[in-house]
Amino acid sequence: MIKKFNEFTKINESGIRNITNSIKGYTEAEIYFHQDLDGLTSFLCMKSYLERYGIKVIDAHIIQYGGIEFAVERTKPGVMPVLVDFANNKDYYIVATDHHDRQVGAEKVPSTHFKPSRSNAETISGEIAKSDVFTSTDIELIQTIDSANFYKYNITPEDIQNAVFSVKKDLSGEKNRFLLGFVVNRLILALKNKRIEVVSFDRTTKYSNKNLLECLALDSSPSIYSMYNVLKYYIKNATSLEWDRIEKSHNSRKTLITPEELNANLNKYITKRKASGEVKMDKKYKILYQYGIGEVFETGSYDRYVVFKNNPEGNFLCTVYEMGLIQVSCNPFKEKILKKVNLGEITKRIIDKIKDKLSQIYIPISDLKMKNESEIKKNKNKYGSDYEGIGYTFNDLRSFYGDNIIYYPNRIKNGDINTIEKLDISENNHGVHNFLKNLFNKPFSEWKQEEKDRVKWLRISFLDIILKSSGGHPSITNISGLDMIDFRKDLLKSVFGYDTLKEFLQLIASNFIKELRKDIDKVSEGEDIDKSNLELRGALTLENKKRIR
Repeated sequence: MIKKFNEFTKINESGIRNITNSIKGYTEAEIYFHQDLDGLTSFLCMKSYLERYGIKVIDAHIIQYGGIEFAVERTKPGVMPVLVDFANNKDYYIVATDHHDRQVGAEKVPSTHFKPSRSNAETISGEIAKSDVFTSTDIELIQTIDSANFYKYNITPEDIQNAVFSVKKDLSGEKNRFLLGFVVNRLILALKNKRIEVVSFDRTTKYSNKNLLECLALDSSPSIYSMYNVLKYYIKNATSLEWDRIEKSHNSRKTLITPEELNANLNKYITKRKASGEVKMDKKYKILYQYGIGEVFETGSYDRYVVFKNNPEGNFLCTVYEMGLIQVSCNPFKEKILKKVNLGEITKRIIDKIKDKLSQIYIPISDLKMKNESEIKKNKNKYGSDYEGIGYTFNDLRSFYGDNIIYYPNRIKNGDINTIEKLDISENNHGVHNFLKNLFNKPFSEWKQEEKDRVKWLRISFLDIILKSSGGHPSITNISGLDMIDFRKDLLKSVFGYDTLKEFLQLIASNFIKELRKDIDKVSEGEDIDKSNLELRGALTLENKKRIR
């Protein structure tokens, strides 16, 4: 019983597993947070929580899925790295919390708390901290924005697209606070990539060439109202480095854009998108489709919900992003009448339909390393040659693809590619494990040619890459990782019959819409949709061995 009590205390002492042991020896922390409102407010909740343990938060770092998650700056020596509101974990972090359904790499993080919920800030504020950090109204707003639960509260596109706040006397204080929250969210989205120079809100620190959201995290207290006041201060006092599209560099400074200018830029974008004809509408099924999002150079011009503002009758939207992402979502401003239509399940079916072709294409692990560290080079150009990113390490390779790496044992010996095997990179295979660990734990820029040659026949199925990065829920889903085909353009033509990534993306989007129409018909006619759980596995099968490439 004593053993069970000790284990219960170890896990539940604060809501975060093993927190007391993990933070021993640390007096300072830096927090990495997802680049949105939930991530920012999760930072503020975690900061408040760590302060209870006597740990001072000295810096903030934005993080985003894709290459940027491996390019974020390392913490200072002796400082504890903490991650909030992010599903991809690393053994680099000491503490991690998140609210998504699926976690990757979390087994190596000493202290964690993962609970599916509408927002991570909700969990940290109300459960981990043991006392509400944010007010219940603020938490409800954060949840509403992060889950796009707009219909429930009768929120319109105009409510969430407005960058100017003024109190409306005919509305309650709670409703006005909600509208203030939407303005804060709009400003965050519009300014999230700005690198600014400004004296901190408390006038004690000078920020130079630092991301605006990182400054906002350090300057704000846990309330939407505080964040709003800090943002107003930045708009009045900060200058930002501006990107020159011709020179391809940040070479000028100017004051931040005003809320009124943000509204003007967005209205121009709304008008252009409506007149462009680039958004197609399937009127029978009320499915909207767009390839790309149009010209969005002007600060604040883009908003993901403009499509629904211009086409309020649409029930579904399929957007193809040219960098290699397909996203399908429901209209969050309307009641979802076709509740049995599950977009996440359709994603599984679409991948299943082309899995045989996807499993013929294999990507070298060296290309995976190179792509995931490409942002580090960009950050060195932005912040100086001494910038050090955390990189795509052996733990990342093992967490994502530990059971999915194949090799060609006879290729090195006699050129035969018909024989392939799965590679064991666990500690059991000591030599391979140590070689790859040492290799992947140093920057790709430092790899020697002989090291690249040694691993060029170690590869991962294109199918596995897409499976690991794709997925979703009934109301929104993503098919990601498609841009990795750029490393095997030679096979795009022979396997799929296309010359460009654009054609490949349009093929998948077209197939998704066809499946969506089928499900809409079935639900409308009262039929059940096949809910068989498709568990797609790796592509190494006997029938594939002779056609693998």
